[in-house]
Amino acid sequence: MDLGLTRKPQTEEQGGGETWFPILHNVQSLQIRYFDPRLNSWVDRWTDTVTLPRLVRLVLTRPTGEPWDTIIALGRTPL
Repeated sequence: MDLGLTRKPQTEEQGGGETWFPILHNVQSLQIRYFDPRLNSWVDRWTDTVTLPRLVRLVLTRPTGEPWDTIIALGRTPL
């Protein structure tokens, strides 16, 4: 599968319909997990509509090579 974006013109004068803009080709899997500090663990879904998760973990797997793994911090902890 390919990872990408669908672009849509803001006005009718700018052109036809939606276009597909590929970002990364040949993606085997994409995993998104959220860190909940109240549980002190990673969860598969974020259902709390009031607060954001502290951390978001992305794991991208392609058929060749090692998986790409990154953790994005959404909240800062004071020193």
